[in-house]
Amino acid sequence: MAEVHIIGQIVGASHFPKHSLFCKWQIHYGNGWRLISGLKEGQTHVDNPQYDEKAYWSHPVDIHFATKGIQGTLRDQIRQYFVGGGPQLKNIELAYCGYDRYRLQTETMGIVHMELGIILRHFDKFGVEFKFM
Repeated sequence: MAEVHIIGQIVGASHFPKHSLFCKWQIHYGNGWRLISGLKEGQTHVDNPQYDEKAYWSHPVDIHFATKGIQGTLRDQIRQYFVGGGPQLKNIELAYCGYDRYRLQTETMGIVHMELGIILRHFDKFGVEFKFM
């Protein structure tokens, strides 16, 4: 089995219009993955800094997944995470005429600071190799 272990913390947040902040988080994963240990969702405490523009949470993240096989798409996504690049549209016309792209309205604000370490085990058995420089 290939395994992924994510260890770290949600450190805090900055550059939000209000200072009383908390973070509600959730990890989404495919049907081929099994949660071995840890929480796949959670919420930090509320921090309301009086003298700083940054909220501090130091909320721990410790989650362990396993899978019996890695599909090509996941292999590409993992490679993109470490090497760079990103998903591309197969049909570029969707960007110009797709009515679904207007269903979600978002507004950019703030930064959530995280420190995560990712440990991979047995990925080489599925043809996924990583070379760090």
